[in-house]
Amino acid sequence: MPARKRPYAEGDLFAVPLPDGGYGVGLAARTSKTAAILGYFFDRRFHQPPTTRELADLSHDNVILVKHFGYIGLMNGSWPVIGPLPGWRRENWPSPDFGRPQHSLGPDPCIYFRVQYDDNDPAVWLGEIRISGDEFERLPEDGGAGHGWIEERLSALLMKQRQAGGKS
Repeated sequence: MPARKRPYAEGDLFAVPLPDGGYGVGLAARTSKTAAILGYFFDRRFHQPPTTRELADLSHDNVILVKHFGYIGLMNGSWPVIGPLPGWRRENWPSPDFGRPQHSLGPDPCIYFRVQYDDNDPAVWLGEIRISGDEFERLPEDGGAGHGWIEERLSALLMKQRQAGGKS
């Protein structure tokens, strides 16, 4: 049986259905031959999936979540693909370093690591180095997520933003 063609590509925007209503928006910044995707998620909520025209002004200033995630929501159609980000340039959306905490029984109750992945394949782990807690706080948190977790987390971040008087 031939492999099923993927309905998304690197640089594509997609709508994320939110459990409390409406849609958030994500960008597939990196894809892999496996199911791994590096996604940037934005500070916008829509009543229905938006068009690329409505998203033409998206930038890093709008990012509220960066996460590795699986492709199930995109493959099963529950996350509609909107189309390519207008003006997409791969070098403008690199794979960032991530932070990973590790709880310890030693003198430090928690130690922290900066984790790096291959910029060409989000499924390829390159390594990690120990960092300070302050540096950890400035990095997106490492770890993969399923589509349900992304929906819940993005919804919570957009709600928090709305309560703080921001966009959404």
